[in-house]
Amino acid sequence: MDATHTMYSAISMSTMGLSLILNSAIVLTNIPFLGKLPSSSFLIVFLCFGDCLTTSNVVALTMTHLIKNTLEYDAQTCQIQAVFITFGAILSLGLCGGLTLFRYLVIVQGIDITKKFAVGYVLWASVLSGAFCSLPFILGSQQASYAMHPSGINCTGVWHSRDPRAMIITILCPIILVVLLCGIMFAYFRIYQTISTNYEAFKGVEVMSNHGLHDTNLTSVKDRSGSNINRPSVLERAAMPSTTDTENGSRSLKRGGLAKISRGLEEAKQLRLLTQTIVVVTVFVVGWTPYFVYIMMEVISGEYAPTVFEFAADIFVAIADFTNPIVVLVFDREIRGNLLRGLCFWRIPKE
Repeated sequence: MDATHTMYSAISMSTMGLSLILNSAIVLTNIPFLGKLPSSSFLIVFLCFGDCLTTSNVVALTMTHLIKNTLEYDAQTCQIQAVFITFGAILSLGLCGGLTLFRYLVIVQGIDITKKFAVGYVLWASVLSGAFCSLPFILGSQQASYAMHPSGINCTGVWHSRDPRAMIITILCPIILVVLLCGIMFAYFRIYQTISTNYEAFKGVEVMSNHGLHDTNLTSVKDRSGSNINRPSVLERAAMPSTTDTENGSRSLKRGGLAKISRGLEEAKQLRLLTQTIVVVTVFVVGWTPYFVYIMMEVISGEYAPTVFEFAADIFVAIADFTNPIVVLVFDREIRGNLLRGLCFWRIPKE
């Protein structure tokens, strides 16, 4: 093995190894608390699990190269590892889409996400990803579909293959990626529209209240916003009774104030979850975009892309896999708390 491929394997093993450590720590310390985690955190744990599958197989591959000092590798073993690597990547992609879907349903549609729904989503994403990655073995095209790439740091799809059976994978993967990314972009556009519209309606009700117009009703709020506002905070403020000196009026104001505080805390939580989701998805998209470009280069040209470009694309993925758990630990209190309890072996009060 020459110096270039040795460098490729060493860098890949280091970055993927760090990613594997971080993602494994999150998964292992949060498994006992899966039943107590919120739906989004539940999805994130399995997102980290998908990254563990990808990184562990790459680490095993590159470590073997460095130990044996050769790029020779058993073809059948490489094909099996390719299934796990591809499964982990597609599962992670599907779960990133799921995080966006959850925020879309909560903010735009006003639908609460139950744990049952989250579990069902993970199960269906896992089954569909597993079936898709196993397709070459079902069709008997695994040799044409999966192989080690020239850089020697990855066993995955042979994207330049012109075998009709192998092209099922090479064509469907980019299509799935494009469709999912378009869906994510649309979801965030609608989320932005909803938040902007609701803010304008809320501001309008606030201005009217300051001028003593307390008879604002829900219909007027809906008409000004142009959308169906189902956020209780806005509805409560619009429907709040005017201040009076009577006891009933005071009690109404007190109840309204408590309701606003409660709803404000809930909205702060949803905003934190939205921020976390945007950052996680952004890291994923930025990390996988060079690899998508690399795939399209091979699919269109019908031959291997330059090895240095393939290596760069793989490193971008490795950096994304490394960055993602750091983002999770910064934004997700539940996962961070479980990790600290698991690592430090003492009970840390919940934040």
